Amino acid sequence: MAVTILDIAKETGRTCSTVSRALNNCGRISDKVREEILEAAERLGYRPNSAGVALQKGRTNTIAVLLPELGNPFYADLLHYFKRACAAQGYDVAVYDYEYSRELERHLLQKMYTGFCDGVFAAVSSLEYTGDLIKRLWKAHVPVTILGTSQQSDFLQCYDYVSVDHCNALAKLFSYLSEHGKRHAVKTEICITKDISEYVKDKIMGIFKETAGQATLNFYDLKPDNSSPVLTGISAFQKIMKLYPETDVIIARNGMELYGMLASSRERDIRIPDDLMFICCDNTWLNQYSSIPILAIDQHTEELAKNGFEMIYRRINSEKWLPADRFIAETTTVLPKFSNNNK
Repeated sequence: MAVTILDIAKETGRTCSTVSRALNNCGRISDKVREEILEAAERLGYRPNSAGVALQKGRTNTIAVLLPELGNPFYADLLHYFKRACAAQGYDVAVYDYEYSRELERHLLQKMYTGFCDGVFAAVSSLEYTGDLIKRLWKAHVPVTILGTSQQSDFLQCYDYVSVDHCNALAKLFSYLSEHGKRHAVKTEICITKDISEYVKDKIMGIFKETAGQATLNFYDLKPDNSSPVLTGISAFQKIMKLYPETDVIIARNGMELYGMLASSRERDIRIPDDLMFICCDNTWLNQYSSIPILAIDQHTEELAKNGFEMIYRRINSEKWLPADRFIAETTTVLPKFSNNNK
């Protein structure tokens, strides 16, 4: 059986309250008595009960992070910076990924309601599927910061929010493409819900028409390969080139998808960027160290992670429940220098 404070009290002849003060390094107690109690605790094999400590303090000092996947370099970077922000304030991180499964996503969000964590940082799929659970967490005063989901009016007041604004970055990219004679672009998308997809496509198309002249922009709805995002990219590239053979620009969602597209393009002896130019919506190590020049959109993951944690931290330590907070970072473009020999 686990050693308790009562066992240490019997061993040392001290009261339970004295033992508790020594083990928690609080209250008035002499150094001699503290050392005696700590020595007895070590000799008996005592270890703190984290659940009991959390119940006593009303805090777990743990923040839960919910992500759709962990293999994506964007989410890996985000998690790295979020853990760093948490550690600076003495918080642990519990990480969960739902692998784009709506059922698993809901199950994990329900788990967040059980009190094992002090707050939640989540990249949810859509509030259409998870909004009721987000509302429930908010009503229970569990701090929730959502990453990058659409601001649906029914849920605006029940979560804190960090996201990015792509407008200026996309405008700069589309102008750049036009200047380099690119006329036929395709952007890959995943249909989360019909309303969200139409909203995103309309917004991107509006920017494109203002900046790209007579060029054309098509959208390709992905069918993700659950075994590998690289395979998703390979399959998408093959189908895009069949549907739109004049394509000279492809805008990929992330680096893993882009990696698959690059592998497939090499098999066709396509010159990059002369014949085909690639844009990656995430500026991560995967495209930063590519031997082929890749245009990218920097979503400033460190800034997103830092502000996401700070929202949760402020809410945990506030004496009153604050109104929903918002942080929007403006993305920037990364434009490499091209040579005529890139393939």
